[in-house]
Amino acid sequence: AASGRIAGRQLSLRQNNQLTPTLDLDVVYQVNVDLQQKTATVQKLSMVGRQEQRDLLTASLDRPMSLSWGTATAALPDSTFRLALAQLDLKSWQPLLGTNLSSGKVDLELNVEARQAGKQLGAKLAAHVRDLAARFGTNALEQVEVKCDLNAELADFNVASMKQFQFELSHKNGLVAKSSGSARYELSRKEIEFQTDAEASIPP
Repeated sequence: AASGRIAGRQLSLRQNNQLTPTLDLDVVYQVNVDLQQKTATVQKLSMVGRQEQRDLLTASLDRPMSLSWGTATAALPDSTFRLALAQLDLKSWQPLLGTNLSSGKVDLELNVEARQAGKQLGAKLAAHVRDLAARFGTNALEQVEVKCDLNAELADFNVASMKQFQFELSHKNGLVAKSSGSARYELSRKEIEFQTDAEASIPP
């Protein structure tokens, strides 16, 4: 078992003599692991990251979450872990992300749900990037918008399914590219299935 509280103030990373924005970080956790029964229970998990007195990163668990990769199960109700990233400024984080991404604001939401005593996990991801500007070699992009949505499941820690994936890339004048698809991978048989659709256009 492990539990504790982490509090960090004015945290930053240095890369190539440049510093990332400072963060105040608070984390609370409590985890129990039974290797013989092949189960784990996350009793508590929360996280808040603040940049300039604004919540940049938040994460929380609504009730204890059970995970089981064996035959044993824990009698716990379904639970959901939620993580959100709000208005991450790519320009401010260039020391960590690199200089190819010169501007943009990122919003992200991730929901992970544990069902059937942790034997089935579901994940939903929604990401949105606004006013993106990037340069790759001599190619430059400006005023780009990116949307990405993902719905996936993991059953019995054996079958991973990406039920739905959607990606859209837009410029100020309209849609540039769009794709969607699904996939399934069974670990015990090492079998994978994948299908996708894509379209592209040149905006006026």
